[in-house]
Amino acid sequence: MANKVTSMQTLRMIIQMLDRNISERKISRQLNLSRNTVKYYRERLLQSAHSFKELQALGDASFSAILYSDTPSVQDEDQRKEDL
Repeated sequence: MANKVTSMQTLRMIIQMLDRNISERKISRQLNLSRNTVKYYRERLLQSAHSFKELQALGDASFSAILYSDTPSVQDEDQRKEDL
């Protein structure tokens, strides 16, 4: 199902499992997520300058800010359409 919201608890479970070197496939099965979703968050987490342990220690607001820091917004897409 596309664009389903992933809870903060699920994201923290992904971090814990990645920290224990559990495969993306096994994580997706255990958490009932698509492999692409797990891959997406894994790549986003690895792009940050923080270790998995540091990310686990962050509060939800700080963690969310790091995870979604450079995600394009809907407003950016609207601007492109106006230029056409």
